[in-house]
Amino acid sequence: MSSISKESIHESEPRPSLPGSSSSSPAASAAPAVPRTPCEPRRDLPVPVRVALTSAQGTTTTEYAVNLSAGGACLQVRRPAAQGELVHLAFELPLDETPVAVSGRVVWCTREDERSERGRFCEMGVRFEDVDAALVEKLRCFARQPVNRRR
Repeated sequence: MSSISKESIHESEPRPSLPGSSSSSPAASAAPAVPRTPCEPRRDLPVPVRVALTSAQGTTTTEYAVNLSAGGACLQVRRPAAQGELVHLAFELPLDETPVAVSGRVVWCTREDERSERGRFCEMGVRFEDVDAALVEKLRCFARQPVNRRR
């Protein structure tokens, strides 16, 4: 297995708990279902990816991923789900027409009262669960690709 230098990819530190969020809930402290390196490569997206987000209640809305990794995604959502809630995501990676369907757990979200500071959307972090090895590798390869901002 080859190692990746920090110079070759953008890596982000694990997101700290946000003010007003609780990191002591069982869902937030559970071990990740996807084996992760200490700092999983994460790709910030120059153009957000459209995501069909299905809540635990079965309601599906269109939201947008602003970054992705093999372990999860940061979504811009109109209404955040509860921390610990199981959600389902369906999306396509840029330049890849293969649909991706994955379940995950909400591990953090900005508070709705912060929405006025951020525009119409809140941000919500989803940690993927029960992801097969082929999809994990596909997401890792995607996250490692340099962002081509010229088109």
